[in-house]
Amino acid sequence: MMRMMEMQQRFMEQQQQFMQQQLQHQQQQVTPQYLQGATSRKEHHVSLVEFKKFAPSAFKGTSDPLEAETWLNEMEKVFNALRCPDEDRVTFATFMLLGEADIWWNVERGKMGQNAASLPWEGFKELFRDKYIPRSVRRQKFREFTRLEQGNMTVAEYAAKFEELARYAPGQVENERERAEKFESGLRARIRQHVSTFELSSYKDEVNKALVVERGLNDTQEERERILKKRNRQAELQNKQGRNTEFRPKKQTTVNDKTQRKDTVKCYRCGGPHYQNECNWFNGNCFSCGQQGHKANTCPNSSEQQARQMSQPISGAPANQVSQNEQQQRGQQRSRTQGRVYALTQQDANVSNMW
Repeated sequence: MMRMMEMQQRFMEQQQQFMQQQLQHQQQQVTPQYLQGATSRKEHHVSLVEFKKFAPSAFKGTSDPLEAETWLNEMEKVFNALRCPDEDRVTFATFMLLGEADIWWNVERGKMGQNAASLPWEGFKELFRDKYIPRSVRRQKFREFTRLEQGNMTVAEYAAKFEELARYAPGQVENERERAEKFESGLRARIRQHVSTFELSSYKDEVNKALVVERGLNDTQEERERILKKRNRQAELQNKQGRNTEFRPKKQTTVNDKTQRKDTVKCYRCGGPHYQNECNWFNGNCFSCGQQGHKANTCPNSSEQQARQMSQPISGAPANQVSQNEQQQRGQQRSRTQGRVYALTQQDANVSNMW
């Protein structure tokens, strides 16, 4: 372990010496034209120690274009924070290459020969992208960015996708206003209508306002769905109660119920416990015996009328004859009465059916 640590430390020292030699060589290659046009300002240099204080990430190579683009952007952020000059950026960036990426850079540097020392940062980025971010992938990402819309994504998801693809289309979003306008144009219609009224020119403000509007719309939608579910539950409960009432077995009518209902019936003409079609008043029947053809005061079937007839003897006839005649008359009258009752009863039936 100690030997490996010593070897690693020795390798780091060799790398530092190599970088210092490159820096000295670049300073010696300054052309006279540059010296003639240069101002008297003091040159700004950055050491490797200052660069490593920002803890930049190492790059070992990858097949993911997004990961390679992310590493380049991270390097540029560190260089801008250090105000690192362009001639030092390639040296510091290549120092962070490891494994397969370091092998690739050694091959490219061998191809360039002495020109590798004067390679500008933009030239290195072009070589790096050709290796790890092919042109076909960049063109595809560029087309995706130009057609990017929120669709079914949330505002947060749309913003993340927007920032990912914007790296491949720097000409489309050169400043904050263009970036904000491009982001707003891809928002869903309902969110865009609310956000556009504020006329924001900052991308950050555009994203924050879209998040606020989306939250308000979601709260409103949730409240509507809650009210709708409550109404549906009430409707289902009412329908269930209605079905239970509809299929409930009917109460059977008993004889006592019929008798009780019959007792509650009252004729409006005579006040008797019967219906109108059964009333003797309308049928013309006798109120004493219920038969037609006579009234109650002359009803031959009443006990008072029969007693009156029996008390009146026939003049000029013997008592026995009177009794015999009276019996014959009663028999004939009973026969006539019975025949009349049969006929009238049939008529009564017809009249009852009419009622």
